Amino acid sequence: MFPFSNFTGQAIYPNIYLPESIYENLKTEKPKLQYIAVLKHEQTHIKRANKQGWIIWNLKYIFYPGFRFNEEIEAIKNSMVFFKKNNITFNTDKSAKRLSSYLYLWCVSYKKAKEKLDEIWNST
Repeated sequence: MFPFSNFTGQAIYPNIYLPESIYENLKTEKPKLQYIAVLKHEQTHIKRANKQGWIIWNLKYIFYPGFRFNEEIEAIKNSMVFFKKNNITFNTDKSAKRLSSYLYLWCVSYKKAKEKLDEIWNST
């Protein structure tokens, strides 16, 4: 369980922490597609941390906003692909607001996040 947010997960190698509501839904026979996308997002972080070495990855994620932004973009790309395959609209505005907030330690401005997310969504 992740205590800081009711709508996001947290990847801390090698584990993924999810809000109870998402976790319980994922255990059902027909989980919500949005929750599967959250899990795919966090799995991307775990895979990338494993590849780079989880200690180095975590240190970079914590201390380098540009690295944090790029890692979130990579994870979001995987969610976007899943959304497109399932004909679900991805809310780039909402995602840009989150990326530019405390939740991601203000790693990017809203404007830059929105531009990048729109670019990725339109090219996916």
